Amino acid sequence: MKNRLFYFAACVALVLSSVSCSSDDGEEEDADIPVVGKIAVSGAYNVYSHGSQGWIEADKIGIYVLSDGKPQENLPYAPSEVAVATTTELDGKTYIVYDRDSRVTEDITLNPSSELAAGFKGGDHTIYAYTPYNAASQDYKAVALPNLAVQEYYESEFMPHRNYSFAYASATTSSYSAATVSLGEFKPLFSQITLPGAGCPDSFVGKKFTKVVVSCDHPIAYEDGATVDLSTGKISGTPINSITYNLPNGGFEITAGYFGASLETKTSGQITLLDREAFYPGDEGVVEIAFLIRRALGDNFSEGTKFTFGEGRKHVGEGEVKEILELE
Repeated sequence: MKNRLFYFAACVALVLSSVSCSSDDGEEEDADIPVVGKIAVSGAYNVYSHGSQGWIEADKIGIYVLSDGKPQENLPYAPSEVAVATTTELDGKTYIVYDRDSRVTEDITLNPSSELAAGFKGGDHTIYAYTPYNAASQDYKAVALPNLAVQEYYESEFMPHRNYSFAYASATTSSYSAATVSLGEFKPLFSQITLPGAGCPDSFVGKKFTKVVVSCDHPIAYEDGATVDLSTGKISGTPINSITYNLPNGGFEITAGYFGASLETKTSGQITLLDREAFYPGDEGVVEIAFLIRRALGDNFSEGTKFTFGEGRKHVGEGEVKEILELE
């Protein structure tokens, strides 16, 4: 009987202490609920602008947990597996690439990267996560966003720099469980814009492009200082109608009427891989290309025509026309 009375008294004390307590100045403040076990979380990051390799070593994640008691705010996490980065040389320049056999595109465990780890308390638990991590973002309703108003060109990678990316995910779980809580696929908050080469008058040859300004008749970005509410995806900040993209080393020289091009003409096209899922440096294969602008191909475009292609100004490969499927 004594044991039962002691147990009952302990439960009452615990419930009372979870309701309120008093500070030194006599004011009541909310008390926390102790963590009773760690929450294991997982997620996948397969966003086009981030690359086809999935998680990489540079990816850092922030996690918030809302439940009974005080929220667990902006806990730093990292992927348990990452794609292996290597370097390759093209035209005397070094680029970062990722080994195809080490791609991490599946849902994998995310591990705490400090002593702070998400834990179970009481009631339902809502988990919000985002990447890249920002240590100053302590409120899940006001997570700092990267500044997209002015962007810099990063020459070493074949994708937009992660400084200008942002993705988020969420999940809900209830009582304590040893099972991993999957956040699913992280969703991008921004979209990548790919621009074809810019046409210029012949009088521009020898001059340089120092920046590219993309403008629109409605907002396409926000001024520096914008935030996002992870529970709704709503962005707060000052919207702007243009983005400035600065080019390095004093700009790119205009040659033959196009900046950074070694050919007289340059156009964008959609490449369809016919016998593989991805192309990597050193690979050879047959692909199908749908060009965006017919007139940019010139009058001598035919079977046997040799061409080069690239990502923006970067020369990444060369090819030869084997068959023309349609030419209007």
